Amino acid sequence: MDPGVLTDSQSDQMIPVDAPPGAQVPAHLTKRLIGGTSTLGASICVERGFGFLANILAARLGGASTFGAYSLAITAAGNISTYAAAGIGSTAARF
Repeated sequence: MDPGVLTDSQSDQMIPVDAPPGAQVPAHLTKRLIGGTSTLGASICVERGFGFLANILAARLGGASTFGAYSLAITAAGNISTYAAAGIGSTAARF
């Protein structure tokens, strides 16, 4: 195997290690990256918008004390899941 080339284990494609200083990204790759990034950004905006509307609806239907307890529970669950998921990726890659 050529020492200047790495193999991507997921797709078995050859990836050059050293790119010349003036190398450009191909147009089709740039188009896919911009399209994927835009789609991801739009979907996150839609998700947060629906979450906001759901919170307004929950506050209106449940009242202040019920919505406060709901918000506290959701916040605690989010914090716990963040800490629980912190080592999952590195553990999965290691074992």
